[in-house]
Amino acid sequence: MIESMPDLRKRAFLLTSGSLLSNVIGMAIAVILSRLLTKDTYGTYQQAFLVYSILVGVMGLNLGASMLFFLPRSATLRTGPRITY
Repeated sequence: MIESMPDLRKRAFLLTSGSLLSNVIGMAIAVILSRLLTKDTYGTYQQAFLVYSILVGVMGLNLGASMLFFLPRSATLRTGPRITY
């Protein structure tokens, strides 16, 4: 367990830095597009992006979180509780 801690830290760092980089790129794109496009065109872009974001959220129905919650529970019900350290 102790030997796997550096690997866990490395994976956590990669996940955090990737998420941070994604957010920075998203903000940079918003700034660049707001400077290059007219107000009407940028508004249309934002509206299309909003519709896309809503559809992705609704169509996904939070399936990933549901799988993380229910699949381990179903395995526990079939085999009994497991205690791991």
